[in-house]
Amino acid sequence: MEGHRNYDRPMILAVDDCQSTLLVIEKILEDMDAQLVKAHSGREALSLVLRHSFALILLDIQMPEIDGFETATLMRSYLGSKDTPIIFVTAEMKSEAHIKRGYEVGGVDYLFKPLDVKILRSKVHVFLEMDAKAKKLKETMMSLHVAGQRNRMLLDCAGEGIIGYDLNGKIIFANPMAGSLLGCNHEQLSGRHLLEFLGPKYDGSRVGEWELTPIYAACFTGSSYKRESDTLYRSNGLGFPVAFTVNAATLEDMGYAGGVMVFRDITERKEVEARLLRLARYDQLTELANRTFFREFLEATIARAKRRAKLFALFFIDLDGFKEVNDQLGHQAGDQLLKEVAKRLKECIRIGDLAARLGGDEFCLVFDDLSKLDDCYQLSEKLWKALSQPYLIDGRETVISSSIGVATFPDMSTEAEELIQSADMAMYHAKKSGKNKIQFFEPRLHEQVMERNLLTLELRRASARLNEFQVYFQPKVDGNEFKIIGVEALVRWFHPELGMISPGKFVPIAESTGVITTIGDWVFEESCRITRNLQRQGLISEDWKLAVNVSLRQLKEGHFIRNLSRVLKETGFKPENLEIEITESMFMEDTKYAVHILQEIHNLGVTIAVDDFGTGYSSLNYLSRLPIDVLKIDRSFVMDIGKDSCEDTIVRAIISLAHSLDLKVVAEGVEKKEHIEFLKRNQCDAFQGYYFSKPLNLVDLTELLTLKYPFEKRGVPAL
Repeated sequence: MEGHRNYDRPMILAVDDCQSTLLVIEKILEDMDAQLVKAHSGREALSLVLRHSFALILLDIQMPEIDGFETATLMRSYLGSKDTPIIFVTAEMKSEAHIKRGYEVGGVDYLFKPLDVKILRSKVHVFLEMDAKAKKLKETMMSLHVAGQRNRMLLDCAGEGIIGYDLNGKIIFANPMAGSLLGCNHEQLSGRHLLEFLGPKYDGSRVGEWELTPIYAACFTGSSYKRESDTLYRSNGLGFPVAFTVNAATLEDMGYAGGVMVFRDITERKEVEARLLRLARYDQLTELANRTFFREFLEATIARAKRRAKLFALFFIDLDGFKEVNDQLGHQAGDQLLKEVAKRLKECIRIGDLAARLGGDEFCLVFDDLSKLDDCYQLSEKLWKALSQPYLIDGRETVISSSIGVATFPDMSTEAEELIQSADMAMYHAKKSGKNKIQFFEPRLHEQVMERNLLTLELRRASARLNEFQVYFQPKVDGNEFKIIGVEALVRWFHPELGMISPGKFVPIAESTGVITTIGDWVFEESCRITRNLQRQGLISEDWKLAVNVSLRQLKEGHFIRNLSRVLKETGFKPENLEIEITESMFMEDTKYAVHILQEIHNLGVTIAVDDFGTGYSSLNYLSRLPIDVLKIDRSFVMDIGKDSCEDTIVRAIISLAHSLDLKVVAEGVEKKEHIEFLKRNQCDAFQGYYFSKPLNLVDLTELLTLKYPFEKRGVPAL
């Protein structure tokens, strides 16, 4: 929940995993007399309904982990939100079956993306009016409860416990429900003291104890006292959760004479709240703490360690080769493996420690209250041995190793984010140096973390203005005629103080922070505009291809297709001249979504190319399923042509496979004449690499295009 809340205004909860949709809703409703609260997932929404009362919930259906239907079901099971109107918001689920399901789980209406401003505002206005009327009705009903009218209260509250008592706390009447809840005949309550049921904290042994209670204070001053959650104790001494209200009772011309307590058993509500809280804080598959709870626990551990000057350790664990398990044995086996890993992690921690799953095959452990660093080494050895033992998955013995990074407090850092980054960095180095290792964070890694933090801040700043970025172009050369047939657009960052920053450094940060979407959209639009201008100037032909890299995050933002169509229309760039490059690893992350979105792009007439081909885990699985036109052989294979017969065989196999599927092949990293001779001999369609040209800015590209034989100095024949 973001920002200061004005509790006098009705609150609307908008739930969507797409930040842009939430911003659109916020913009549409900004002038309405309501407070908008945003949630990015079903878990976050469930956590919010536990703490706040909403007049209306706008709920997206398609969300990761917990979809809208399951979220609505859980909301309806909670007393506090069971009557809150829910309007489902969806982009695709328009079928009668899906709409019917939405109504079955408690939805009252549907809105479809893209959102119609008038319809959304109209429906929200109606529900806000209904909420206002309901509140007014509730206030009117509450005014009917007069403390001194015992018989009327007994009639109205027959389903709740009602106890009347005098100013000394002596019970003078009770209804049957009060007796049932307190474990005795209601008539037997008469004459007993209310303190008997308020629990061990009031044992009646101290003088004036009754006068110290807030219940007595309410009676004596003629005010009300209310508790949404407290405990009363039955005659057998067992406590149970209740919500109660106390009002002072008066006798005509005699002032305040005592009070009336109305209470109800909230055991069921507490159980639902506990289930919702567990769902919001724990991973459903492994039953370990989730990312949210882990961050809360880590912050609390840091605060406690600072007060006590104690040492603790954070372990960051990544399973080596988990994707292969999923690919070879299936996702069900992968889930079973994650459960077994979680079980072993639980066995390694002590009381007061925490084991968490951050997502995928990433886990974190917090070992609290260590007396010395040697304790950390012993725990790491125990953990490594536990995770190294074979796993029995579907009756098959499976061996999988782990890369573990360790950071300690306060030696490595005293802040949560830096501590996580330190452990993550150490894990990365363990994996990079051969996997199946434990790496403690060292000072030499600290500089890398600091550099990453600096670049993250600077990248966020730069992405807000985009004036530090430039589009560079690397030519693609025809494999037969050695003429330029297109370019690949590449982004370069020129920092005013740090100079040019390598894409290898800032692109991964842009991916993890989400600014890759802003930068990627700008590169796409700018490269289309520049290339179209070159066509108008007659420097390039109308059939030139422009290749632009697109990340999975860009595609998942939800606006890519719309933005693609807009840019093509505004620049006049033809769809058939555009080539979208997607890395092979992207398909591994979300194959189902990739098939769907790439088919939409392909339907527009845009070419699809697979970049870095041959580096993924299951390359051949998707070639027949995806609308692919081009395979780009990763430069790691091309660089070893002529050095390694195995690499030569792989390159030949890729070219042959691609051609058998009617796909074009582009070789990246072409830097030597031997590369060209080998690739040409094996009928590779196009080349890209430093042998022909490095990536060029617009000025240098324009100069290259004016040359009649641009590669003559390289010994490439002029055909």
